[in-house]
Amino acid sequence: HKTPLLFIVERKKGFLDALKRFVFRSHRSLEVDVFDTQKRPLLRIVRPFYWIWSDMMVYSSDNQLIGSVHRRFSLFFKKYTLRDNHRREFATIKSVFWRIWTFPVYNMTGKEIALISKKWAGFLKEIFTDTDSY
Repeated sequence: HKTPLLFIVERKKGFLDALKRFVFRSHRSLEVDVFDTQKRPLLRIVRPFYWIWSDMMVYSSDNQLIGSVHRRFSLFFKKYTLRDNHRREFATIKSVFWRIWTFPVYNMTGKEIALISKKWAGFLKEIFTDTDSY
């Protein structure tokens, strides 16, 4: 049993947002708050509505832009660029299509510096909830 390091909670805005979630699925706009284990706010993540390539902005608890994540075109990979608060690219994420829940993070020299991977939660939980564990 592992202890969570962070909690992520999506801000709910009523019935209309629930309907958008159902209709637009992962393309809808969203705003989430990230808390530590003592429920202190750490980050706010904002993603506007998109049709093709998504962008997410990451803000500190005092609403200062920390950086952003940008989905990029790729035929055979999921590819993202990570930018700092001055819009300078500092890392990329590239996942091959046959490992859709594993995301290696590379620095600008191409060295892998981190790995994000989804933990399987079981059939029923995966089918009936949006809860994920990475």
